Amino acid sequence: MLPKAQPAGERLVKLSYTSLEFFKTASAAARCYAYCKG
Repeated sequence: MLPKAQPAGERLVKLSYTSLEFFKTASAAARCYAYCKG
């Protein structure tokens, strides 16, 4: 019987999705900051 822990693949997908969301948020914030600095 497999342990209840998530499979490494699922964890990796979740991690990459999280970092992608973070990157999108960070780049949007950087664009807004650059726009505001003008």
